[in-house]
Parts: sequence; C-alpha cells; structure tokens
Amino acid sequence: MNVLADLRNYQYSLPAVEGLRIHMEMGHSYIDIPKSRFTEMQKVINSSNEHVISVGASLSLEADSHLVCFQNEEGNYQTQANSMPGKTRKEGRV
Repeated sequence: MNVLADLRNYQYSLPAVEGLRIHMEMGHSYIDIPKSRFTEMQKVINSSNEHVISVGASLSLEADSHLVCFQNEEGNYQTQANSMPGKTRKEGRV
C-alpha cells in the first residue's frame, strides 16, 4: 500500500478509470476497458509499480464475486475474491 500512501499528509489515492469494469466468474477474471478510456488506462499502467497495479473500477452486477483487498495481522495486504451473498459461483463465459 506504500504505492498509494502519502505518509506526509496521511492521504491515500487510487486512480479510477470511468467505465472500467471488472467481471469475475469461477476461474476467470475479465477487465472491460472502454475504447474511449484506453489512453487513460495506459497512463495508470505506466505509472504503476512493477508488481502492483491499483485502479478503481465499476462493479459488475452480473459477476458472482468481487475482489477485496485487506490487511492481515502481519501488516501485509492481500486480495481475495468474495462471493456475492445469495449468488452461486458459475462457470466462466466463453
């Protein structure tokens, strides 16, 4: 998270790309980038850390799960997929 933190001012920032959508289904993740936002997405990727890309996106209402980032007891950040309540995981689309 150091990549996102400005420790001098205690502020956190996360670039967001309007219309960007992350869709997850069992075993598959899809990132839908609107053509009109491709250049903006390239800027996010080029300014990202070599090992971490952090970007805000819209939720997919059709997805059966979403990525959630949390901090564990050792202070490390992890990402995991959390299923939506009441939805069963379905096989990926073709």
